[in-house]
Amino acid sequence: MAEPRLRDKLHAVIMAGGRGERFWPLSTYRRPKPFVEGLFSRSLFRMTVERVLRALPPGRLWVVVGSDHRAMVRAQAPEIPSKQVLVEPMARDTAAAIAYAALVLEQTHGPDALMLVLPCDHWIQPVDSFWATVDVGLEVLADASDWEVVFGILPTRPETGYGYIQIGVPLRPDVYGVQAFHEKPDIVTAHRYLVQRDFYWNSGIFLWRVGRILELLERHLPDTYEALRACIRRWGDPGFPFALETAYEQIRPISIDYGVMEKADGIVMVTARFLWDDVGQWEALERLPTDTDVESNRVWGPATLVDARNCIVVNTSGWVAVVGLDDVVVVHDRGRILVMKKGRGAHLKDLVRQLPPETVEA
Repeated sequence: MAEPRLRDKLHAVIMAGGRGERFWPLSTYRRPKPFVEGLFSRSLFRMTVERVLRALPPGRLWVVVGSDHRAMVRAQAPEIPSKQVLVEPMARDTAAAIAYAALVLEQTHGPDALMLVLPCDHWIQPVDSFWATVDVGLEVLADASDWEVVFGILPTRPETGYGYIQIGVPLRPDVYGVQAFHEKPDIVTAHRYLVQRDFYWNSGIFLWRVGRILELLERHLPDTYEALRACIRRWGDPGFPFALETAYEQIRPISIDYGVMEKADGIVMVTARFLWDDVGQWEALERLPTDTDVESNRVWGPATLVDARNCIVVNTSGWVAVVGLDDVVVVHDRGRILVMKKGRGAHLKDLVRQLPPETVEA
């Protein structure tokens, strides 16, 4: 375990953005995937909150969320102080969200505060192993406070939906210098990454000193940095929301990976000691420890399956019947129905964009 004094400086920032298009129809723009309840014992967002609260008090848990989803954060995580729910006036990708949170943390806790950035839609188990991994990252920063830590997942399959980290020299057990970041590959490249064994999935979980990430943002994304720096001193004042909206209108949408991490030096990767999945599409449910029937079907809600094998069936009301089908995903929610051959989950995002607005917004 890391020294207690390091944990005492740590703040967790949950990124609660996204549209959840690949989990339609259960997920919509107004109710994105992280906040969906019913698939698991709690929503993925709530699971992320509880993971943080296992080690940190509510006063050191922050959420960055769009205005459309603020009420869901309040409903599912009432223990988070309202001032620590940072509301974005419009979506500008992860670099802006991280800059917003880092500037608030600098103002409230100083540049030496430590910042753990967490996506809100990951499935991670066990929680104790997650925190053991974070502690390794904290020990790295204790030795070199101007390094940036990214947490990498050892690949188990050729995955085209994730970004990759190519590691360099080992620095200590489970810690490596980062040689390069690579964007989502094609299937041939993903197979090569799997065989080479020096490529890891980029979990999107980061750890750094607040002052350090602000230095990098100022260097590599000066427009984003300056726009938010100009208004953040008014954080908490009545005029702050208007100032923030004005700043966001000036910001170019860009991810923290593209905008900063691919250009920065001093990055190290800590190998995850936990099981991880980003549950990016319906087929991901097969990788999680869920119950199956004798024909390897996974079913949530009222349904009858006859002569059906390897299906995923999710139903929130009424009754669903599946007859004579193999390897399909069937989802019924609030009058919306998806029937999809397995393996086509990556195309669902394109489908959603062709649907009538009322089917994807409510």
